[in-house]
Amino acid sequence: MSVVIHHAIVATFEMYQKDIAREIFDRMVAEGCKDLVLIAQPLNGRTTLFMPPSGSNAGWPEEEEHERLRGLLIAGFEVLRDEEGCSPVAWVEVQYGNENDTEQYISRQHQRAPWSFEDGES
Repeated sequence: MSVVIHHAIVATFEMYQKDIAREIFDRMVAEGCKDLVLIAQPLNGRTTLFMPPSGSNAGWPEEEEHERLRGLLIAGFEVLRDEEGCSPVAWVEVQYGNENDTEQYISRQHQRAPWSFEDGES
């Protein structure tokens, strides 16, 4: 019997970064991400991205693709950091439902993004 380990990402962008949130969303869709949700928060002007778990079993091709897409999404967040390490996006990757039924907060820092926001290249 294989194990389903759920991974989800929630990210909230400051109000002055909603265009960047939209750009990341569009690039992820172009990469094949079908389940990413972009939510505009009318109360405070922030924007939230949500990537739900794939629902696939660990080791299956669907989960491997979801892992690739999670890595791209996180890399997109990391390129937004300034020289001091500050970022206009607050995000968390969570894992739950593993073999030990424990929850984890996961952070993957210092990944190189496949795109740049300064030069407009993909």
